[in-house]
Amino acid sequence: MKLKKEVENYDLLVMELYEKLIRIVNSLNPEEANDIKRAFDWAKELHKNQKRKSGEPYIIHPLIVAFTMAKFYADKETIIAALLHDIVEDTDKNLKDIKKEFGTEVATLVWGVTNLDLSLFPDKMTQYLKNTRKTLESCKIDIRIILIKLADRAHNMKTIEFLKEEKREKNAIETDEIYAPLAYGLGSYELKYLLEGYALKIRKPEIYFKIKRKIAEEQKKSKPTANKIIHHLEKELKTLNIPTNISIQPEKISKISRKTNLGSELDERKSFLYLNIVTEKIEDCYQILNKIQDKYETENTKDFIVQPKTNFHQSLQTQINLDELMLSVKIRTKEMKEFADLGILSFFKKDRKNAAQNMNKFVRQQNQFYQVVNLFNDIKSNELVVNFYKKELDPSHIYINVNNVIMEISQNTSLTGLVLLSGFPVDEVNVKVNNEFVPLNFELRNGDNLEIQGVSPAIVQSRRRIG
Repeated sequence: MKLKKEVENYDLLVMELYEKLIRIVNSLNPEEANDIKRAFDWAKELHKNQKRKSGEPYIIHPLIVAFTMAKFYADKETIIAALLHDIVEDTDKNLKDIKKEFGTEVATLVWGVTNLDLSLFPDKMTQYLKNTRKTLESCKIDIRIILIKLADRAHNMKTIEFLKEEKREKNAIETDEIYAPLAYGLGSYELKYLLEGYALKIRKPEIYFKIKRKIAEEQKKSKPTANKIIHHLEKELKTLNIPTNISIQPEKISKISRKTNLGSELDERKSFLYLNIVTEKIEDCYQILNKIQDKYETENTKDFIVQPKTNFHQSLQTQINLDELMLSVKIRTKEMKEFADLGILSFFKKDRKNAAQNMNKFVRQQNQFYQVVNLFNDIKSNELVVNFYKKELDPSHIYINVNNVIMEISQNTSLTGLVLLSGFPVDEVNVKVNNEFVPLNFELRNGDNLEIQGVSPAIVQSRRRIG
């Protein structure tokens, strides 16, 4: 009787998830609902005798991945590919079957997400390295492959407690080293912090829960002060007719963890909340910053509007320095905030019909991640490729001054890497760091002043997004 009830509950859960998916699809384009239903029915039938480690029917996983993509306004082909992404690995169907049923575009996306079989390799490590390289290089074919992969990883990490401890640790490390930097490289802070949070909870649970408790304490302690600041700003900005939406947000746990020396006490003056200020126009951002600086003592002010981060994140940032706390402030337009949250996923919302073409064009022309992947062409070793990627797209970044231009680069970027990624032959430049000539294996530090001789500031400015 109990087993029958569990089956009925699971069937109900599957249909609830499917109906949620279809509601979103209908809101995007009702004409796509039949194709989505056909893909769901196909996947449900093929996965019908399979269960996850949790005991749930396997179909729940691809349904949630598809639902995640639909929430981001993904196109029909991406949603269908999300529903089918485990078909080749876990059933007797192959890519030819998917191509026949759903077309070449869907089959290509599923191919990109599908891991290569262990039987093709001498051991699991060789398989892992090749599959990781395949994932990274799939951006050359279609960036949507990586977006599905990120949604897939997010759900797998959310349900990771059902795996053995060794497997949990392995997946958490991989998420930290590969998938979170991928999300950052593609501009999606929402996915980046989600993945980092899941990984930190597994790898360092004591730190994760310590910071979580601290955030809850700070919300009670600092909120009255923050509300006073908000009230003052809203009053001032209303007189200037500047439309704003000001809210108090908690800092992300993984972000606090990186900024804190692990093992040391958390800074009591540092608020784990920040003021999130969203307005309409770029000039409004600067007027808001001026009002804050007129009223309060501020420090660590950064202008990421004039000099965007390497993943194209834009904002004005500062810290309000009060006796009892230091409160971080982010000032952005609506468009800046949307891109910071979603990254290239925002292309789906802007122009869903042409999103795939536009986001692939954007990545190939401007994205730093794509530049790094292009350097893989002449590297045969999969291990070298994966290690190079981990180093160059490390989410920890520093700021340096290159020929009077402020640049953001990976904390692990060597001087050689900086020159190479800039597109300059290493044997054609001489470099001074802090007024002294240095070798190209010099380790760069935050705040270093660089002079690349023979390169004009204008050229460096045009190539600033390389870290």
